[in-house]
Amino acid sequence: MVVKIAGDVASVQAAVMTGAELAERQQGLVAQKVIARPGEGLLPARVQAPSPAPDVAVTEENTALTDAPSHSTERVTCNLCLDPHCPRQKGDPRSQCLHAGKRGDA
Repeated sequence: MVVKIAGDVASVQAAVMTGAELAERQQGLVAQKVIARPGEGLLPARVQAPSPAPDVAVTEENTALTDAPSHSTERVTCNLCLDPHCPRQKGDPRSQCLHAGKRGDA
């Protein structure tokens, strides 16, 4: 999938970095490239987005999945306590962990 974002260079760069980070977390990032000032004729003036047709098979799979009991899987960001409610992310100081004072001697 190719995503075209138009705007000033800093805003586009920020949007691409955010999207790339999300895609990388989902193991779906292949490549990213920001062309700040593309040459004339490189990109068409107007590109119409294709209208997605609803896929019947996908909607049936989604309804079958929603009927099954859902296990609440929350994303764990703290690699110290593995608590999904902990606001600390990997690389942050240990003092930001909810369980920072509750660790025993290691």
